Amino acid sequence: MVERLAPVDEYGVPLAIHPYDPPKGMPQSRREDGSLWEDEDHGFYCHSAPELTGSEGGKALRVSMAQTTGRWLHSNKHRAYPDGLERYPQTEAEQFGTLVLIAGGYFSRIAVDYRDADNPRQVTMTKRTYATLRNANTIHIVRHSDSREKTKSPHYSFDKIGKFFASYAKSQDLSLLNESTIDCFLHTEDLKQKHKMGRTIIFHAIDHATDPLNPSYAKAFEEGLVIPKLITARDVVMQYFHKNKWPDYFNAFEQEIKAQLGLTNPPKPRIITPVTN
Repeated sequence: MVERLAPVDEYGVPLAIHPYDPPKGMPQSRREDGSLWEDEDHGFYCHSAPELTGSEGGKALRVSMAQTTGRWLHSNKHRAYPDGLERYPQTEAEQFGTLVLIAGGYFSRIAVDYRDADNPRQVTMTKRTYATLRNANTIHIVRHSDSREKTKSPHYSFDKIGKFFASYAKSQDLSLLNESTIDCFLHTEDLKQKHKMGRTIIFHAIDHATDPLNPSYAKAFEEGLVIPKLITARDVVMQYFHKNKWPDYFNAFEQEIKAQLGLTNPPKPRIITPVTN
């Protein structure tokens, strides 16, 4: 049997579900409290996809992108393409690149018309429809239920993505840093100076990680497909590195520098968990 796989765009990002009003006379589902259950969230990256298991990048992708859409369209989408996506980012670098675009608010103007589940069609959204999806925050990071507040929060997903960004930045070639910067960071007892050098190292790592993404991100920015205030790929990643949390990253970067320079056989660094602003 031929697999039925949902389409992705040129960057490997899943295509959105085009919004439509339900057909007249369609029965509406209701929640237990009697309110209409017209809309629900669709996560674009299937949690059971084997391509996303076993890596921090895969875990981050699972929570990176969802769309609030009509329940009938959501159901039709899964009927049309029950077998996942036609392509997943495979390598850590591909996962990082895809996540940077998504975290920058990117989604294509090409969407899928799921009104007929047996005949889904790719269509180009009008400027008005595209703007509505963006301005209404219809496409967003996956929100998880908070049992204490009885609301859905993006914090868990934000932390998952931030953890992967931090891990990927830390894995960059840090030996290219100025020797005096490395020496000062590793050995100074002046906390202010260590903080300053630590910031330099973080900036260097993020610049090194995002440099290959600059052409594709710049194109998406010029075409109005990302959040306007996030001008560069570096800006996207930096929003996960809140300046009040920079000292928490220093230990992991210190151990990584020592490992790369062969200065010691460092213990496994502690997990770094970025927080929201």
